[in-house]
Amino acid sequence: MSDTLDQLVEELQARILEEAKAVYSPLVLKYWENPSNFGRLEHYNAHAKIKGQCGDTVEWFLLIEKDEIKEVSFLTDGCAGSIACNALLTEIVKGKTLEEALSIAPEDIINALGKLPEQDKHCAYLAIETLHEAIRSYWRG
Repeated sequence: MSDTLDQLVEELQARILEEAKAVYSPLVLKYWENPSNFGRLEHYNAHAKIKGQCGDTVEWFLLIEKDEIKEVSFLTDGCAGSIACNALLTEIVKGKTLEEALSIAPEDIINALGKLPEQDKHCAYLAIETLHEAIRSYWRG
């Protein structure tokens, strides 16, 4: 029974990966399989958690010093697109000033990721919205 179940799981995983390769760019798949900065920072001074209209929840943690993002991480229960958008954005904003981080647009993420299905483009907007809310939480103190 266990061998049959293991084989079924392997076949299902292979099929999911093949379907994902048809829809997503290699960069999206890379971030989905191994997301950068995923998890909760141990020490942070800015935080936001937003549930998008799609049902995905995104949470950001920032360590800001002298208006520069020194450390950043995120959590999400979202799809491959959500994971990829947030992971890429964390890489982009790390080391940036708050002003520089706020100037990044969702289209910048979408363009950088390459092939992102239309139904996943909202993930870039949710990532940006969560980043902005985390920065606002820092300013509120």
